[in-house]
Amino acid sequence: MADDLYYINEDYYYDNENSSMNRSTNLTNFNVSYGLQTNYLSDFYYHKIFPFEVPILGYLLPALIFMMTLTNVFVVGIFSRNCRKNSTTILFLSIAISDTITGLAAIPGSLLVYELKREHLTLRTCHLIFMLRLYVFPVFHTVSVWQTLALGFQRYMCVCHPFSFRAWCTIKKTSIAIAGFYIMALCIHSFHLVKEKTHKGASISLCAWVIEKPCYGSCAYMWITLLLIHILPCAVLTVMTAITIYSMRKSTMSIENINSNKESGKRRWLRDRQINFMAVSIAIAFLIPEFSNGIFYLVFIVNVYINGRILPHETGRLASAIYMVLLVVSFNFNFWVYCCMMKDFRRTVIRFLTFFYVKQGFQRLRSLSSRRSSTRSSRSSTSNSTRYRLTTQMSIKSDDVFIPSDGSNASHSNRIHCVDQSL
Repeated sequence: MADDLYYINEDYYYDNENSSMNRSTNLTNFNVSYGLQTNYLSDFYYHKIFPFEVPILGYLLPALIFMMTLTNVFVVGIFSRNCRKNSTTILFLSIAISDTITGLAAIPGSLLVYELKREHLTLRTCHLIFMLRLYVFPVFHTVSVWQTLALGFQRYMCVCHPFSFRAWCTIKKTSIAIAGFYIMALCIHSFHLVKEKTHKGASISLCAWVIEKPCYGSCAYMWITLLLIHILPCAVLTVMTAITIYSMRKSTMSIENINSNKESGKRRWLRDRQINFMAVSIAIAFLIPEFSNGIFYLVFIVNVYINGRILPHETGRLASAIYMVLLVVSFNFNFWVYCCMMKDFRRTVIRFLTFFYVKQGFQRLRSLSSRRSSTRSSRSSTSNSTRYRLTTQMSIKSDDVFIPSDGSNASHSNRIHCVDQSL
């Protein structure tokens, strides 16, 4: 991938079988060519920055990644909330997650190296940058590539083989496939876990991925990634997308023959057609950066493998920077596809941006408080009425006792007097 070429320099290309004296001579020539001080501290590692990398990778790329992260938060939140529990929605969610982690893996390098223009890195910084750029970034990007390929396969099966679609594209099989993608990607890119990225010399130490000469391990890794991440996915996805588009056009012509009585079947067909258009749009946006980068990667590997030379350092770094920008733009494009083609998705985003749910929450709180106050008032009125009835009854009883009628006062007083005497 071009992101791997990002750290390959023609001045780093030396034979591992050379003696330490020849290696020191190569590094000394590298030192003189870039005008470094010979007494530079040995605990720092040099990583050259070209002028075009500062605006592209230091400022533009982090801004695009920030936008992509925000939009993918919408995607994950909306699809997980309104999930219909089907395999296509699971792929939409997993693609958004893998794309987000892919972009975030490039943030530390952009901020710590290119935005600050730091060409001299500590050992920890060098290991951190290369671990994120050459392992974490490729792992999640590889998973995103294969997930996009799985999405194209699902849409192809839905359009061309609808009866087999339900048997092949189940939730369980899709989840197992995604887990398999992660396991395979972790294994493929484990090459960079054992490949050393820091190289000490007599006068300068380098922070770089050095290709050995003759090229064995590095070239094998590059051929594997070229086939499994670029050539085969792009070729298969292109063929399936073309067949899907052709089949969709044929189904559009046949749908006009459906009777007006079959409205439910027509609505189902329109919904499937909308999802197919979304998948095709995502596949096309994916193919633009991956296909161009695959061609450049193929030229680079053939040149190294056959001629024993690599392309000019600045050319590879420029191609890598352009590829990174196109890749993150394609990640952002998915969000706008969802907004344009899904009415519910667009409505949810608009409501969130206009604080509809915040206002709705305040309204619920107000209605809840008003209900509580009305409940309290009804309870207080009920208790007051109950007290009034009890007081009235007591007053009536007291009147019956203490205000007797028909001249019974004397007899009552006599009874009380008798009772008092008895006591």
